[in-house]
Amino acid sequence: IAPDIDADEDAPRVGLWVTDAEIIRRLGVSEKVGYTALHRLEKSGLGFPEKQRVWGKKRYWPAVKDFFDAQYGLRSGPSAKGRGHE
Repeated sequence: IAPDIDADEDAPRVGLWVTDAEIIRRLGVSEKVGYTALHRLEKSGLGFPEKQRVWGKKRYWPAVKDFFDAQYGLRSGPSAKGRGHE
């Protein structure tokens, strides 16, 4: 029997480099809400991880998670500065 990799919420379900659709799925929001929020985050200047061309225009999942952890006070760091939640 194969281990359930989803048992650890921090474990990647697909890989470390994720598409926006995969980020939205992992965040558990609708596509409409997710794409709108990602677009705003990209333009916000808060340091949301950029898509990397070398990795197929995907984002590094640990950096995305770290960004949200900082935004919601789970760690301190550069992203913790702009905690404006809409």
